[in-house]
Amino acid sequence: MQINYSRHSRNNEKTDIARLLKQAFDGYFEANNTTQYANTAMWIKIWGGLGMWAATWFFLILGNFSGWALIGAGLLHGLTHLFIPFNISHDASHHAISQKEWVNKMLSYSLDLIGVSSYFWNHGHNYEHHGYINVLGKDSNVEGYGMMRFSPDEKPKPWHRFQHLYALGVYSLATFNYATVKDFKFIRQFIKEKRKIPADVLIKLIASKVFYFSYMLVIPIMVLDVAAWQVIAFYLCLHFVLGSILSLVFLCGHLTEEASFPEYETANTINETWTEHVIRTTGNFGLYNPVLTWLVGGINLHLVHHLFPRICHIHYGPLTHIAKKVLEENGYTFRYSGNFIQSIRSHFRFLKKLGQAVPYKPAMPYLQTE
Repeated sequence: MQINYSRHSRNNEKTDIARLLKQAFDGYFEANNTTQYANTAMWIKIWGGLGMWAATWFFLILGNFSGWALIGAGLLHGLTHLFIPFNISHDASHHAISQKEWVNKMLSYSLDLIGVSSYFWNHGHNYEHHGYINVLGKDSNVEGYGMMRFSPDEKPKPWHRFQHLYALGVYSLATFNYATVKDFKFIRQFIKEKRKIPADVLIKLIASKVFYFSYMLVIPIMVLDVAAWQVIAFYLCLHFVLGSILSLVFLCGHLTEEASFPEYETANTINETWTEHVIRTTGNFGLYNPVLTWLVGGINLHLVHHLFPRICHIHYGPLTHIAKKVLEENGYTFRYSGNFIQSIRSHFRFLKKLGQAVPYKPAMPYLQTE
């Protein structure tokens, strides 16, 4: 079932669970004499990440490497293309790094450095995904474009029976799609919907694409002592690795065996409050793995992020434990799919279940009394 618009409200919500969660989080910040924004550790992480992006590129270009050493240097730089969206631009786009809007704005442009329009990404992520989690027709994260079936509301196709087998191949195209095609699809969507695109957005888009492909392809082809086809082949292989990692990290926050999809009272109305909707549709993994949490910018602790997206991810660890306690004390289920490997396995079991085109039921109830 596809809907056009949902009227569940996230503003001025007065439900008990929303109030209790906010009180508990406010208590954490007060007790630790800190704010919801970036602390010193986060600023070190930000400048360290941007510095590594620049340093590893110069290391690659000027290092006079060959063979496996050259591949290793290229992979090292490529991984910064994951570190930046996970740890910097994601928080910046949610205004979670600083109270000063210009600071968040400038850091959100770190996404443009790696070939993705921060303007269009914000539209797809902040509006479509955060506003309508797991709502087919609104949340682009559950849009399989016919190739994948991510929602029981989507009509099954014969090939979906095998989606758990070919999914990783699809996921491997994610970052390549972002860098080459997706921004232009947004432009086409905006034109179709007769929405105005600011001129400076188009200028920045063109400039960022030229800059990105210059340092990722043109300069390496001109400078490195390898054939052009080898540079292009490595570029594609790198994207396949980055795309797979990016997709699995984000999808495991929502689409595991515990995945829940909204129900509707009447046309276009979700039958629950916004906070309840987030609790039902958002999961967590790797709660006890601080290294994973640090590397992926807390995206593994996804519930806190969706409940309070303006909180910097540097605080997600302790806040997730607080949220778990508050939810369980009030009869709600805290969705947790185990460590990262267990969560990936759960995701593929979820794909297999949806591919079978049988009635779908989450493996975990939303309320403890269900």
